[in-house]
Amino acid sequence: MGLAGLQPWATPEVTAVNRLPMRPPLDPHDDRAAALSGAASPWIMSLDGTWGFQLLDSPDWVEGALAALETGEPMRGGEQIEVPGTWVLQGGDDFRFGRPAYTNVVMPFDAEPPHVATQNPTGVHHRRFRLPRGWSKRRIVLEVGSADSSLLVWVNGSVVAASTDSRLSACFDLTDHVRAGYNDLALVVTQWSAATWIEDQDQWWLPGLHRSVRLVAFAPRSLGAVRLVPGLRDDLCTGTLAVDIELDAGNDVPDGWTVEVEVLGARRRRIARLGPQTVATFTHGHPLEEVISAMFWEGPRVVGLVEVPDIEPWSHESPRLYDVVVTLRDAGGEVVDLRRQRTGFRSVVVADNELRINGAPVVINGVNRHEFDPTRGRSVDEASMRRDLELMKQHHINAVRCAHAPTDPRFVDLCDEYGVYVIDEANIESHGRQASLCHDDRYTNAIVERVRRLVQRDLNHPSVIAWSLGNESGYGAAHDAAAAWVRRVDPSRPLHYEGPLMHDLYADAPVTDIVCPMYTPVEDLIAWAKTTTDRRRPLILCEYGHAMGAAGGHAAYQEAFEAHHGLQGGFIWEWCDHALTLPDGGPGYGGDFGEAVHDGNFCCDGIVGADRRVRPLLTHLGRLFAPLALKRGGSSGADLVLTNRRWFSDLGDVRVRWYVLGDGEAVASGEFDPIECAPRASVDLDLPAAALEAFGALEPSVEAHLRVVVVPRKRPAWAPSGWVVATLQVPLR
Repeated sequence: MGLAGLQPWATPEVTAVNRLPMRPPLDPHDDRAAALSGAASPWIMSLDGTWGFQLLDSPDWVEGALAALETGEPMRGGEQIEVPGTWVLQGGDDFRFGRPAYTNVVMPFDAEPPHVATQNPTGVHHRRFRLPRGWSKRRIVLEVGSADSSLLVWVNGSVVAASTDSRLSACFDLTDHVRAGYNDLALVVTQWSAATWIEDQDQWWLPGLHRSVRLVAFAPRSLGAVRLVPGLRDDLCTGTLAVDIELDAGNDVPDGWTVEVEVLGARRRRIARLGPQTVATFTHGHPLEEVISAMFWEGPRVVGLVEVPDIEPWSHESPRLYDVVVTLRDAGGEVVDLRRQRTGFRSVVVADNELRINGAPVVINGVNRHEFDPTRGRSVDEASMRRDLELMKQHHINAVRCAHAPTDPRFVDLCDEYGVYVIDEANIESHGRQASLCHDDRYTNAIVERVRRLVQRDLNHPSVIAWSLGNESGYGAAHDAAAAWVRRVDPSRPLHYEGPLMHDLYADAPVTDIVCPMYTPVEDLIAWAKTTTDRRRPLILCEYGHAMGAAGGHAAYQEAFEAHHGLQGGFIWEWCDHALTLPDGGPGYGGDFGEAVHDGNFCCDGIVGADRRVRPLLTHLGRLFAPLALKRGGSSGADLVLTNRRWFSDLGDVRVRWYVLGDGEAVASGEFDPIECAPRASVDLDLPAAALEAFGALEPSVEAHLRVVVVPRKRPAWAPSGWVVATLQVPLR
């Protein structure tokens, strides 16, 4: 079988075997036009679809199941299952593959860390694939998007790799294990593992392969980690791109190979470039030269800084993206490998009790978002991701905290596209043991590694404005180590972590640049703003306004955010209900599937339903977060004061309509002339003559109001027909 005795589910210190380093997930291309058009790479083969499946009671039975696969015998009890997916939702009405279970804090089994239940359901997913023609001389990598909770990889008769961390992809080099023609692959997933203790995230326990599985064929020498970290100069019109590109070539890079980085603007014209820069090679020859070269050679890589003039900054109001093309060429100038990355230029700075995005202390109108689908669990398709972001944008939600683990990488791509800020959170929560596991050396490597791999995956994204070290996991040396690593590798973004603040709002700890408590009462927030001696960090609630039932109080929080310097918003708990669809079509919560240990309907706490049906709270929040405000009377004696609450945009992109209402019915309407008003400024307005005339004609007993409806001059792609930016109303008497 190979790797005999390997048990990744049993040992917290061993997080992976033969797993490749994490890197930004950019597909290989060798055709520039195809890459820029978004065409699928010819070097990708999806393995999504129907797989053979056998459910075992315990990983102790894995060896026998794989031995049967090796002989080609049909699996005993073998069935079929769809990948991506979770097996407990594919077992039919009789739940023959087990039942989902929802818990908030308690573990769904009786054990102490790092041990888990003796009965540990283990899914053997297997399929046969055929390598495409033309792949025989390339390096073959298997990418498993998500395996919950531990993973063994078996290829053509041998166990070749293992992994934990259920919310980040795991990649494995299979070049030496695959052959021309047909190959047999099995992915063995255990429901529970030692890592389960740091994945206790107020969730349904759903084992399986939640994201796509695919094969990627790389050139023998290719681009490796392509790191392109965006930034913005203080002039707000010069972008920067910190370039750090490694080659997958070992020490064997021929002389004369080059890497070129191009930034493309309108009509894909090049507006900035680094290189072509010759790749440094290892010095061979005299033994002393090789010793010295080995001491100081960093490997085959290209490092530099690209300055991009005259750009439009990226923000939630205007998410301008630019294409970046990275090309590896041989000594003859032929393209060996090519990658495309979309980027936006923005700055993120913490200073003077402000989180400044492009120099502005943007109030964070955010939500916590679990990945969830009512019929597929944590397997979420792109259409659902887009639906979430469109609803958020329509209701002026400008930020998402990835609760409480990294999302599918496509979601971060979409946040770049739509203009939504991301607090990117590592897959760490030891809710039920948060005071102890943070000091347990057996888990130190896993905690640091999960933070590191998250940063390595997502550091190219402009939407990611802070790294979160996890949730409800206490505070220990592992967090200090993880924070130190992030600060060294990515000084462009602040750190976020609630752990040291749980019992002391004023705690100063090196692991967070943001004071980010949860569920702090408004009066305590105001007291902090008035009394804190911290002159650097802002306060942004990581969770507040729990949306279970008829939630209220959000207006008081919003007023505090607007009125008190240092209070800068937060993330409402939470975006959507976690109701799984029952066999009869109804919503299912904890206990509805016959599970013994559960936390009831505490997962019923969304601003929207599990089916994304809009609830009244979302409509209410859309009004609270509206980017304009209206009140009676101006300093110059004007009738009205209109305030532009946006941070970067004037009012040139909207039309402002007015309606005079008598007892709630419109009696006259019209449109204001174009209004000039800078961001975060106010303008006095007089009522149009037609509005004054209509108001004067109303009987004194009639209740009179002025309604102002702000509409976009050009409808955003994420908005439905008829969408309005804001509806404002003031009494006329």
